[in-house]
Amino acid sequence: MSELIAIQTNDNMEQVISARELHEKLGIKERFSLWFERIQKSLNIKEEIDYCRHTYTNSNNQTFNDYLLSIDIAKHICMMSGGENAHAIRQYFIQIEKAWNSPEMVMSRALKLAEKKILSLEEERQKLLPKAEAYDTFMDASNLQPMNDVAKCLGIGRNKLFALLREKKIIRSNNTPYQEYIDRRYFEVKEKPIKMGESVINYAQTFVTPKGVDYIARIVEVEKKGA
Repeated sequence: MSELIAIQTNDNMEQVISARELHEKLGIKERFSLWFERIQKSLNIKEEIDYCRHTYTNSNNQTFNDYLLSIDIAKHICMMSGGENAHAIRQYFIQIEKAWNSPEMVMSRALKLAEKKILSLEEERQKLLPKAEAYDTFMDASNLQPMNDVAKCLGIGRNKLFALLREKKIIRSNNTPYQEYIDRRYFEVKEKPIKMGESVINYAQTFVTPKGVDYIARIVEVEKKGA
């Protein structure tokens, strides 16, 4: 079958054609922009449903606005236009659709969509893998984790994490947890003696248990979704 009009395939595996090329092949004398505006109103076609915006670059490297039309809409336009060219182009579109909807082509498209989905999922998995591995280290660890390390693992800044936990009434203004959360075994507070001149003061440092990391991770996830 000779190609009367170039057929393209969009990201959704749908066949589309250039409105500018259709305008030219139909031999329409009316200016393209006025013609397309008239077509829009006559057929009540909707952007992102029946067509999408596109740009067209000619052989002189000039760029023009264009629209990619579904084959079905293109057939309707041919019927409206009338004339020998319109009839031949419409018949061409009918043959294109018939071939496109053959069992072999349907199966081929299904396989391509499946491959595309698998690639997308693999890319997402690769992005999440370092974070997941770090998180598993926390969950499997028997030792306690400093808040700085927890913030880094969960992909949130230390100060932002402290602010969030203070807002949720989980830690106090001095960044130590309320007793309720210590009792739940989410945190442990260890005092470390620090010598300052002749004096020795006890510095309280908050550590997070593996159970606490899981609890904080859920809070952070909810916060990100609501942002």
